[in-house]
Amino acid sequence: MSDDGRSAVSTRLFDEAHASLVKWGPYRSPHEAYGVLAEEMAELLDAMHRNHDDDIRTEALQVAAVAYRLSRDGWKRNAPRA
Repeated sequence: MSDDGRSAVSTRLFDEAHASLVKWGPYRSPHEAYGVLAEEMAELLDAMHRNHDDDIRTEALQVAAVAYRLSRDGWKRNAPRA
């Protein structure tokens, strides 16, 4: 993958993570973060079973965004909203 490809994916990842933070706020507990990650993984697996490339990419990005947010922010009860 070229640097431009990595940059595009990184930009989409950060945009997705930011959009979900704005829409839903910070994770309020580890259990909530787990639930969101499990839901996104289930959607990714469904897309993979259907062999639908565009959906696989979209869902993989959403899984990555959840993992990124969790690694960056944890589950701060008093975390600032975006």
